Amino acid sequence: DWSTRPAFAAWLAGVPNRIGPGVTRQKYFLTNKPIDPKHWYDMPVDVLAALVASMNVPLTTTEPDLHLPPDQPVQISQRFGTHPRPWIALGLGGSHPTKDWPDGYWVEFLGLLRQRAPGTVFVVGGAAQSGRAERLIAQTSGAATVNACNLSVIGSAALLKECELYVGPDSG
Repeated sequence: DWSTRPAFAAWLAGVPNRIGPGVTRQKYFLTNKPIDPKHWYDMPVDVLAALVASMNVPLTTTEPDLHLPPDQPVQISQRFGTHPRPWIALGLGGSHPTKDWPDGYWVEFLGLLRQRAPGTVFVVGGAAQSGRAERLIAQTSGAATVNACNLSVIGSAALLKECELYVGPDSG
């Protein structure tokens, strides 16, 4: 299974400390005590919280607390502040091609979103997604939609922090 392979590979490579939650067969290749099986099917962040708790590592929160350079929120506000709220971010792409949606799915989803949602939809992704974003926006209508694929990583993070909702095809 997915959780056993990295632990097994580390064991084969002779890595002396192999730490993980110990889900299913993974526990045989780890050097730490596995977490309670009742956590095996929790959300991944909760599995990791159970792991650090079992190892007596303090964890005050699992909520993200991204610290951005102070000028970034100001730049986002200056650039997009006139766009109506709520702001919804739509993240194109995925960590692997199999985790992305085909354009037909995106057109259908974005079209329905633009018809039903008030506010503004921001299409985010890397520079390589910009042309795709333009095509998806051109094929749909409704709520204001902005191609924000040209933002830097920090700029995208600042925009996402200001959005009320993020939708993407991947676990991000």
